[in-house]
Amino acid sequence: MPLSIQPTQPPQSPQLPIAPLWRRLTALIYDTLLVVALFILTAFINLGIQLVYYGEPHLKQLTEDGHTLDNGGLYLALVAVTYAFFTYCWCRKGQTPGMKAWRVRLVTTQMQPVTLKSATIRWLAAIPSLLLCFAGTLWMVVDPQAKSWQDRASKTMIVVLPNLGACRN
Repeated sequence: MPLSIQPTQPPQSPQLPIAPLWRRLTALIYDTLLVVALFILTAFINLGIQLVYYGEPHLKQLTEDGHTLDNGGLYLALVAVTYAFFTYCWCRKGQTPGMKAWRVRLVTTQMQPVTLKSATIRWLAAIPSLLLCFAGTLWMVVDPQAKSWQDRASKTMIVVLPNLGACRN
């Protein structure tokens, strides 16, 4: 009689509901405000570096001549700051501050914490979605499993956490 080997499934934790679109977008609004603050800080650091490198008189002359002080290094730093913010938050606790405020968490499809690899894939998959007016995120409205492009590409999902009640004293 041939042996049949059945794959073992990891123990399933209680299924949490997939986060609806409105929760994802409101969390994203919160996080966008934080990312903008990080952008401002990054731009100030860039300005400080330019002041040290070029000197104040030269920078003053450049701005008076109508030149801007942005450069490729600044744009690369802004991309790096955005990547670091999201991947650090997702890998550390599964939540950005905006996600925490709206009680949602990013987990793998097996309800496990997100790895750096899956967080990076998710972040990269969000770029075309963003460039196409959030088409990848809005895709979850027509997707039978309510998954966005980012969810599918990274094998992750955003779930709603249970409400543990009001703050207790």
